[in-house]
Amino acid sequence: MRRHAAFILTAAAACCALAAGAGAAIAATASPAGHWGNAQQITGLNNLNAGGLADVSTVSCGSPGNCVAGGTYHTADHVPHAFLAEEKGGAWGPQMQVTNISTTPAVVDSVSCSDAGDCTAVGHLISSIPIAFFVNEVNGTWRHITPLAAGGVPSEPVSVSCAPSSPGNCAVGGWFTDSSNKAQPFVADERNGTWGPEQQVTALQQVNAGIDAQVTSVSCASPGNCAAAGHYKRASGILSSFIVDEFGGVWGNGHPIPEMSRLTTNGSEADAVSCASAGNCALAGAYTDGHGQQQVFTIDEVNGDWILPAPVPGVSDLNVGGFAEVKGISCGAAGGCAVAGDYAADTRHTFGGFVTEEKNGTWQAARTVVGVANTVGTPAGSADTVSCPSPGNCVVGGSISTDTGTRAAVLSEVDGVWGSPLQVPGVAGFSTRAFSGVGAASCATAGNCAVGGFYQDSPGNLQAFVADESTATATTLKLSAATVKYGHEQSEKLSVSVHPRTGGTAGGKVTVIAGATTICVIKLASGKGSCRLTAKKLKPGSYRLTGIYSGDRTYDGSAYPDQTLTVTK
Repeated sequence: MRRHAAFILTAAAACCALAAGAGAAIAATASPAGHWGNAQQITGLNNLNAGGLADVSTVSCGSPGNCVAGGTYHTADHVPHAFLAEEKGGAWGPQMQVTNISTTPAVVDSVSCSDAGDCTAVGHLISSIPIAFFVNEVNGTWRHITPLAAGGVPSEPVSVSCAPSSPGNCAVGGWFTDSSNKAQPFVADERNGTWGPEQQVTALQQVNAGIDAQVTSVSCASPGNCAAAGHYKRASGILSSFIVDEFGGVWGNGHPIPEMSRLTTNGSEADAVSCASAGNCALAGAYTDGHGQQQVFTIDEVNGDWILPAPVPGVSDLNVGGFAEVKGISCGAAGGCAVAGDYAADTRHTFGGFVTEEKNGTWQAARTVVGVANTVGTPAGSADTVSCPSPGNCVVGGSISTDTGTRAAVLSEVDGVWGSPLQVPGVAGFSTRAFSGVGAASCATAGNCAVGGFYQDSPGNLQAFVADESTATATTLKLSAATVKYGHEQSEKLSVSVHPRTGGTAGGKVTVIAGATTICVIKLASGKGSCRLTAKKLKPGSYRLTGIYSGDRTYDGSAYPDQTLTVTK
């Protein structure tokens, strides 16, 4: 029923490109839009990736400029190995072998950061049976990996979520094999830094045939207040979706999505869930309609009660080929979420991307994430991940189809205004080949995000990359002289420049002050500017001058540490 989200592993990948568009238009906004910097190769990973198959599949940012990316690479014998890469203070470090398993085949499945320097990654060891593991970062230090379940029970985590600003409080969901050799969905909690045992999602055993059952997504709004979603397979072979809530540290019973029969009597699956606050979540997934076509739906939880599911508005009209799917969901606030996914734009397996947004609890008509037509005249595209740090401020990641090939792309929303798809800067410079995509995104705040994905290098291998969007700037203030004579202050030239962390050119103004006195206001041109003091502006004495950048539509403000100016008689 589900097309692989990590499309680099499928032959259908080439069909999943979006069409290129211009850079995102930025209107006057209350939130700085941020600027995308050049993509970066993960240091050291290319040398390890002798098998030529690497990508970033998961990203999480605990705060602006402090993120963790996880993924896999393959050795020459085509065995997958797990890696993590960390960004601290806006600088990405080299790849890290997941501690103490550098020689063991493994996969990182999901990573979540509650704060800068406090993250959790989950994955599974690949041996005769899959073994779930977790590895914690505590105060910036990564610990050794630990099996999630005692006794070597076959299991695989799929999703992890850590409560915001609450290190050591997370939840994970996935599947395990029970004593009857049936696959069962599980959840497990980390409380104050200690992981508890895997818990089978209860009340599903009687209906679960045990062929394909798992938690596919988990989200925690606060410690002990989470939601998980997934699917199980009935004896008839039909997939059915379920939800399970945790309140006050206690997981309830799993139950089928309420009133799914309103949409279909056929199969369904819950793909992604996101919680803005305890008891206020949104879920998105797929179902098979009465015509045998796969469509997509959303359902909201309001104050602990799950409301009726509904089709994503507008997608069925786009879904000519009858195969739509959800790739991600993110809630910036209760009733303010976004869903990204794909639809079959024609019967030739050409996929288009879509994004739909919820405003004040009402889901809006889906918008396509496409541009120019491909060679058969159908817009092609992929929207593979979404992250919304606040309502109306989101980033969608995927790929776009250009006249030269498939390119990694992002689509940004700023204060409720969507731009156009933007190729991730710098990826095209890695290779003469034009095949790349974004598979993971995370935004710490509006305009401060990170994405990860893959690109094809010149020999044809798939390599991993990361890229940042940032609003951060650094301002400098220089004096032409440290001392100036009273009455001749016009001989002093004050020069300022503003340097955005991820590139671009800052506009706006820099105000130079001495205490409560404004010395001059400098309008920036190409990110720079200067002024001269006015004669007799300052009485003889020593002054601490500060240059304060006020920010613009793209960047946040910043200030330069005081410079000392002495005025003599």
